[in-house]
Amino acid sequence: IIDNKRLIVVGATSALYLDEEHKTRFLDAMSPQYPIYQTAKNMTMMLDLLKESEVNYTYFSPASYFIPNASPTNNYTITGDVYAENARGENLITYEDYAQVVVNFLQSGEYQKAHISIYNN
Repeated sequence: IIDNKRLIVVGATSALYLDEEHKTRFLDAMSPQYPIYQTAKNMTMMLDLLKESEVNYTYFSPASYFIPNASPTNNYTITGDVYAENARGENLITYEDYAQVVVNFLQSGEYQKAHISIYNN
């Protein structure tokens, strides 16, 4: 999606860091034999290219698990580029909460040249 000269990328959880020092990504913990590994690697490489470019972007890493057929909770946390979990140790999101957050940041203009993520509390 291009929003008034901003590229909106629905990226991958694999691009999130596992540490505040930004040394290890979620991708680094995945086995190369995992069926989606190559796609995850490509999405992570794309983020790195965006960071080095002049492109105004928002790279949105969804939670690692979508809750199918669930009603929106309107109870979520938007984070930066470090993987995070809720108090129950979960990293998941309803489709409706996810969609609402995308619409909200499109309308607000927030998170430009940023990598963000979301999870249900």
